[in-house]
Amino acid sequence: MNRKKLIPLLLFLLLLLLIVCVWCHSGNIVKNKAMSSSQGTSLATNPVVKQDIDFTFVKREDNLELTGNFSTDKSIQILHTAIGTTKFNNLSKINKELEAKEGVVLLTQKLLLDFNENYQNGSISYVNGKLTVEGVVDKATHKNTISTLLAGSTIDSQNNTHVVIPGPTAEELADIKAQEEADANAKMEAEAKRKAEENAKIEAERKALEQAKAVAFEAQIKELIDAEHINFETNKDMLTVQSISTIEHIALMLEKHPSVNVEIAGHTDSSGNSEKNLILSQKRVDSVKVKLIELKIDSNRLKAVGYGANKPLVSNDTKENRRINRRVEFKILGE
Repeated sequence: MNRKKLIPLLLFLLLLLLIVCVWCHSGNIVKNKAMSSSQGTSLATNPVVKQDIDFTFVKREDNLELTGNFSTDKSIQILHTAIGTTKFNNLSKINKELEAKEGVVLLTQKLLLDFNENYQNGSISYVNGKLTVEGVVDKATHKNTISTLLAGSTIDSQNNTHVVIPGPTAEELADIKAQEEADANAKMEAEAKRKAEENAKIEAERKALEQAKAVAFEAQIKELIDAEHINFETNKDMLTVQSISTIEHIALMLEKHPSVNVEIAGHTDSSGNSEKNLILSQKRVDSVKVKLIELKIDSNRLKAVGYGANKPLVSNDTKENRRINRRVEFKILGE
């Protein structure tokens, strides 16, 4: 090939190469722009996800300690207002890159009001997106209050509270023992009072029955004496035959009532010397007593008393009245 034909060919090839280079460069620019545009769109639709806050409240008797990470001081202040005057040790940190989680903070604030009052020891923690309450309470109602608050929220939560009913203290045991002793003493006193009242009632009934028997028995003897009489020789203490028969009948009656004691009372009228009348009345009842003893009546059951003319039944102004006043009476003394 001659030189004249070669030069146009080389120029053509050179131009072609130049066109290819320009085309490739333009394609890279478009591609880079497209990639840049794609990356910008991706960042706009998928923003960077922030990490959650995390914290733990620990209570030991009257002290509260807070550790963890918050996004603002405001969250800590909200929680602090819920614990009142309880000693508070704040060891938490602020990281503004964290997500605030205001709902978790407000729920924890509500929990702290009951937690701080009813839990002796325990903790409230929010870790890995879960709110957990742990500790020990002495009543099931305290645990149920926390469970109700957690159940009313959409936040993932768990209540690990244990109910432990404490035993009585030494002071409470002493009070219980004292109360038991007081109750026992009161019961004993009430029982003693009941028995005393029951015994008193029984005794009153017994005495009433004895009195009724005594009245009836005394009436029987009086009826016998009124019918058969107990008489003496004039101005003497010697019993008449009829009187001895009457006393024998009385002895039979006393044998049927071996527990009854009697007083043999002697009376005279007012005729004559009062001192002699008193002596005479005593001698006459002594004669009756001696006769009863002869009839096997125990002397300890018999009491003989002469009253002379001191206890008349009627006035001594007539012969008949004086006869009535001259008498021997049997009075029941009891058992």
